[in-house]
Amino acid sequence: MAKRNPRILPARRIPAALSKRERAAIIRRMNALRGRPHTFVAEIARQATRARGRIDDDVYGIVQATIEALAHNRGAPPPLVFAVSHYQTGKIEQVGFLPPGVRQYPSRGRFITNDPRFSRDRLSGLKPNALPAPPPQLEGPNRGDS
Repeated sequence: MAKRNPRILPARRIPAALSKRERAAIIRRMNALRGRPHTFVAEIARQATRARGRIDDDVYGIVQATIEALAHNRGAPPPLVFAVSHYQTGKIEQVGFLPPGVRQYPSRGRFITNDPRFSRDRLSGLKPNALPAPPPQLEGPNRGDS
């Protein structure tokens, strides 16, 4: 049995196309959240929608991943970063959150994608540090910079 590095969470692919039922389930999960967790997920969804230029499966996937990260972190907003490409221009924008007092993203985490260029087979051959590190800070309204 291969030894796994406990600091590296496995990569996971989300489906490129979601059914109406899957979309509705994601929205129900988001609406079931109350208080700070709901506000956190709604803000990430707002940022993703603005960066993407529309609400589509990519935005739903970001909402789903945010809800899962929130649950994994016991309801406390975790550091998150998403790369979102605009559906028309292809411009890539960073969407995410760093908790107050945190200056950089941790060196471990989960990589989630719906991009076919990042299949599980292609990623399994990479060394843990082969992917570029995320930028040290986010800019924008979610960091208190208005």
